Amino acid sequence: MYEEVQKITVFCSLFLVIIVLFACGEAARNESDNNVDKGNNKERSESMKIGRSVSDLTLER
Repeated sequence: MYEEVQKITVFCSLFLVIIVLFACGEAARNESDNNVDKGNNKERSESMKIGRSVSDLTLER
């Protein structure tokens, strides 16, 4: 009886460890995706500024 409980406890512990590692991996991947998005937004905003300055010049004519 005690050995069966011990086996179940070990199995559940390993299962929980796997879930926690998977969750940490997903969180790290999402964080890196967010950093990439921020970089793209920065580039996009800089190109928008350039686009606005060009449109301002054409409007001044």
